[in-house]
Amino acid sequence: MFRPVAREHIPQAIREATSGDIAPVEVLEIQMANPQAGISEFSTLIEQASVWLFEADEVHVCLTGGTSLMGVLAGRMRDRAAREYQRSIREFVLIDPRTPQEQIDDPWRLGEIHYFDDPSDNAASTSSDT
Repeated sequence: MFRPVAREHIPQAIREATSGDIAPVEVLEIQMANPQAGISEFSTLIEQASVWLFEADEVHVCLTGGTSLMGVLAGRMRDRAAREYQRSIREFVLIDPRTPQEQIDDPWRLGEIHYFDDPSDNAASTSSDT
């Protein structure tokens, strides 16, 4: 059964991701009521994100994490940003090669990020061709 535990970790995840020399970020939090089967929620959620997508100079889209349906939603938002708003898109995946138990024990360890539009990132370039 789905438990919405990720939401409670959002503030810490933002702190961890933006620590160091990164400027403060604004966050738009949208949430699917039913991340397993809530396809009927797409139009409302995309509309909620539309102003942010329109105002962005560049949109980064993570292709990993969440449910399958959440990945499809991220793709629809990417499409709106690219096609309707002509925004630059950067797709990436996050890889954590540790065991599930290691990830539970130390959830804030920095993993590997692979951008698909980065020619120097052979892993991402190769995997996007398959």
